[in-house]
Amino acid sequence: MQDIGIISVDDHLVEPPHLWERWLPKKFADRGPRVQRIPPGRDAWVFEDQVNPIMGNAAAIGRSFDPGLQEVTYDEMRPGCYDPVARLADMDAAGMVASLNFPLVPGFSGTVFSTARDLELGLACIRAYNDFMIDEWCAAAPSRYIPMVLVPLWDPALAVAEIQRTAAKGARAIAFTEDPVNQGFPSLHDPRHHWDPVFAAAQDAEMPLCVHMCSSSTVVAWREDRPQMTELTLAHFNSIISCVDWLTSGVFERFDGLKVCFSEGGIGWLPHVIEDCDRNFKNHARWTGSGLTSLPSTLVKDHIFGCFIDDPHGARSVYEIGVDNVMVEVDYPHADSTWPDSEKVLKDQLQGVDEDELVKIFRGNAERIFHFTAPEASSS
Repeated sequence: MQDIGIISVDDHLVEPPHLWERWLPKKFADRGPRVQRIPPGRDAWVFEDQVNPIMGNAAAIGRSFDPGLQEVTYDEMRPGCYDPVARLADMDAAGMVASLNFPLVPGFSGTVFSTARDLELGLACIRAYNDFMIDEWCAAAPSRYIPMVLVPLWDPALAVAEIQRTAAKGARAIAFTEDPVNQGFPSLHDPRHHWDPVFAAAQDAEMPLCVHMCSSSTVVAWREDRPQMTELTLAHFNSIISCVDWLTSGVFERFDGLKVCFSEGGIGWLPHVIEDCDRNFKNHARWTGSGLTSLPSTLVKDHIFGCFIDDPHGARSVYEIGVDNVMVEVDYPHADSTWPDSEKVLKDQLQGVDEDELVKIFRGNAERIFHFTAPEASSS
């Protein structure tokens, strides 16, 4: 089989310590997020009243011990975690031709800044992050990195302005929350259509919304008596709930060009969710107050895109989901990552998929959805 090359639509970075010091306007420079060494010798990001140590599972690549809850310093991390040039060699080692990266410090959808005490500072931090992402991280290798940006979730007008500003600079995707309500914002079902200006701007800019598992900064399965293993196993329920919200909200009937990518939630659950949404629409739409006029399954092809790292059952379901609606992830540098064996893992799980369809899943769908052209894979 030829080398195809992976476009990973879910990787992560550990923001370099200089980010907000370099990219924030001077007015805010002394109040932006900063790295501080805390006892017993670990690095933490400090912002407003929050002190968040960097946990080992956020920078697990290349580490020989169980990364779990152990805190780490930048000195202990593989440079590819925070350096876009060093990252390229690690991408090559896993057969990755391109990568889309979610943030760490702001939260996967920018929750930290969108719920800041000082929202003027929060907006400045969002803009600084976006400028860094486009003009520093992605500029280090424009053909290898897909620029994804944050938006201020508390104000649709500000979000629209940031979408338009960053689209003009080359942004190709937006990190959006899986559940705005958990962050104190209106839901997708809001009768005032609170989010419609944001969705209209994203559609006009042809920028998909990337909805990462736990991007609402909560795990729906959390309970004090449950061990973390239970939470980890159930975490994809966040994506399931979010997907059903989108399919039953009526948003896609108002915005026929809007695309939503579900990151790190796996895909094995998608056929059941789509089937069950249709069943409930047929049986109960008349009395449940649903505003939908279309079968949910008819909305999937143009709007819903599932992404997976390591999901054998999901890989066996790609024809049920639709080959055009599946993309792949490496999850570098997290503990769930398949790096550096990503290409082998994916090919093993997708055995039986025709080669032209494998190209779509590995890279073609991502190039189409994000309007991005990656280089050809290097011959092995």
